[in-house]
Amino acid sequence: FEERIKAILNELSKNPNIILFIDEIHTIVGAGSATGTMDAANLLKPALARGEVQCIGATTLDEYRKNIEKDGALERRFQKVIVDPTTAEETLQILKNIKSRYEDHHNVVYTDDALLACVRLTDRYISDRNFPDKAIDALDEAGSRVHVANIVVPKNIEEMEAAIESTKNEKLAAVKSQNFELAASFRDKERQLLLQLESAKA
Repeated sequence: FEERIKAILNELSKNPNIILFIDEIHTIVGAGSATGTMDAANLLKPALARGEVQCIGATTLDEYRKNIEKDGALERRFQKVIVDPTTAEETLQILKNIKSRYEDHHNVVYTDDALLACVRLTDRYISDRNFPDKAIDALDEAGSRVHVANIVVPKNIEEMEAAIESTKNEKLAAVKSQNFELAASFRDKERQLLLQLESAKA
């Protein structure tokens, strides 16, 4: 772990145009520490102090107070920027701006009413998360559900799957009655049907 962090820091110090982004930055405090090794925060501090590495970290206010503030040396290396959640109106605008990506991904179309519902319903019912994250998740989830609900299996595939199931049952019945020649012919038929199914799905 320590070697990998050192390798990353070495690469970053060679490339001053790279900005390191660490999501959930509070997790680096104590991360990778074992007997005789340094945690990620202690490996990062000297590089930050020398100005070799530019870093942006994201965390919640609670985690910042619990983990980062306790480590004065680490806290001094960062400038705290509090980012407030977006308003309902701003979130709606964000959804309008990104909806095309989700429409392409899920093969659906979002109406303005659907976007508004994502904002209003998540505002009302999801209190432990913030905008725009919770509204975007609702948009993604709704698109995913509609896409899955609209998947239609072609009739020929359904018929082939039914034929395979029927052949399997006939093969098992032949084995039970110890008619192994018949069972072998059903096995061959099943293999042939499976190959046909694979080529039909391709």
